[in-house]
Amino acid sequence: MSIAGRFKLWLCRQRLKTAEAEYEGARRQALHWELKAHELETALWNARRIVAGVETEIMAKARAAR
Repeated sequence: MSIAGRFKLWLCRQRLKTAEAEYEGARRQALHWELKAHELETALWNARRIVAGVETEIMAKARAAR
């Protein structure tokens, strides 16, 4: 293989390594944000439950006051 051919092969391998590293970084970031989204979804669900409980309690007190 010529020097130019070896250089091209080396360059292609370097690009492949870079692309693999970028892919892995993006994959990890996506997993992080997916986990964060799940945590936020859970917090939102809990907040909705609390609001519904407070609303129910207020309505019960209003009914009892009549």
